[in-house]
Amino acid sequence: MDTLIKKNNKMTKGMNEMTIELYTEGSYSGARKCYGFAYLIILNGKEIYCDDGTQNNLRYQAQWNLAGKTAAVLQGLKWIKEHHPEAHVELHYSYEGVANWLEYKWAAKSILAQDYLNIYKKHYKGMITSYIQENKSSSSVYYHQVKRMA
Repeated sequence: MDTLIKKNNKMTKGMNEMTIELYTEGSYSGARKCYGFAYLIILNGKEIYCDDGTQNNLRYQAQWNLAGKTAAVLQGLKWIKEHHPEAHVELHYSYEGVANWLEYKWAAKSILAQDYLNIYKKHYKGMITSYIQENKSSSSVYYHQVKRMA
């Protein structure tokens, strides 16, 4: 049975299942004309995996930086689904659209937002059980680590 728990001023579902923290960030390099992404996966307070990379999908050139942020979420969810499909995810992100598009608080108007939402619904719907927005003044060591990686 699920119960609601208040954590970091967010309501989350209390589950008996495994919860993984997914820290994400994205960036853009004008010189290289590509966007970067990074994600860090934490289980029971320990880093179990991290990855970063670059992409340059021209469909998203008007939103390069946001493309990196959404790519980080999708790449992280993909890894979690492959290695811990039963896990629930606590998503840590910096750009509010990353969560608001998935929670239907914002309309997915851009091609990037539409693709992001469609991929999430098709492959990862229900995995994220809580959202925590981070920023540069965050005290989270993990967030600052993933920000440097991106």
